Amino acid sequence: MADFNSQSLSNTAWAFANLNVSDPLLFKATSAPSITRILDFGGQALANTAWACATTSYFDKPLVDALAGEVVIKPHEFGQQQLSNLAWACATLGYVNATLMDALAAEAIRKLSEFRPQALSNTAWAYSRLGMRNRTLMDALAAEAIKKMRDFDPQNLSNTAWAYAKLGMTHEP
Repeated sequence: MADFNSQSLSNTAWAFANLNVSDPLLFKATSAPSITRILDFGGQALANTAWACATTSYFDKPLVDALAGEVVIKPHEFGQQQLSNLAWACATLGYVNATLMDALAAEAIRKLSEFRPQALSNTAWAYSRLGMRNRTLMDALAAEAIKKMRDFDPQNLSNTAWAYAKLGMTHEP
């Protein structure tokens, strides 16, 4: 692992998570080199690594803190899928970081027209799971969801409704 570059580290974590292989020793072995090379991680590598940690329930606070620090300074590098995956990963890991979630919310609001129904739903779900009542984001998510309502599947609809109910928030339209 010491010879792996940032993309190789991220791809390894993603591959094992994608195959549903939760090997704590493997993830532990990728953590230190990932932290060392964190400045080299692009948006996709950051999102994939966070997703892999959440998918395998591997929570290494120094690694997640390093990922969060990079995400906060590189929010423009993420598309709709990466933004929603990052929010989902934080919620799945129970990682509450207001600075990170504010940065994700601000970038999501800028790119909401690109969001597919699942990304809208996952983002709302993530903020509610963390108990983060970001009114600006939730209002923007609701407005975009209304535009795309016909494309929502039942799971997306129920998760979105659950998110607003969990937060005790409404959006009349």
